Amino acid sequence: MGDYPWYYLWTHSWGFSANCITFDAPPSGAVPPLCVSRLTALKNLSLSNCKSLASLPDLGDFKSLVDLDLRECESLRTLPDSIGGLIKLNDLNLKNCVSLTALPSTIGGMVALTYLTLTGCSNLAALPDEIGELKSLTTLYLNKCARLTALPTSFTNLVQLEELHTKD
Repeated sequence: MGDYPWYYLWTHSWGFSANCITFDAPPSGAVPPLCVSRLTALKNLSLSNCKSLASLPDLGDFKSLVDLDLRECESLRTLPDSIGGLIKLNDLNLKNCVSLTALPSTIGGMVALTYLTLTGCSNLAALPDEIGELKSLTTLYLNKCARLTALPTSFTNLVQLEELHTKD
């Protein structure tokens, strides 16, 4: 980890039992998998404002993750399919991820997701049908998603949805 001085900036609890960690953007635009693969008890992960972050490592080991903050990751093009395995994830913030063009169909596996922020994802062209499987979703922000012109029919399955923000 000595090759990545940006690796560890902040954490709620010090040492290897971190509950929350924030990364700064590496020059390569990708988070090295070895930096995060052993943080299986991690609850909050913020990669916000990593302007050059183009991809994420496999997230399959993050079974305890509750909050994933990827806002302002302007170069992020895709999310790994493993994101669907984050069954405890409550809040996914993708605000202003302007290069994001699609969400993986595995998103339906995030059964605890209550807040999904896609505001400013100006290249997001469609939502997957599996978004209707997010039975716990209460709040969805779709503001300033210029290319998003329709919602999938499965959208009517979001029975817990209380807030839908679509203003441009």
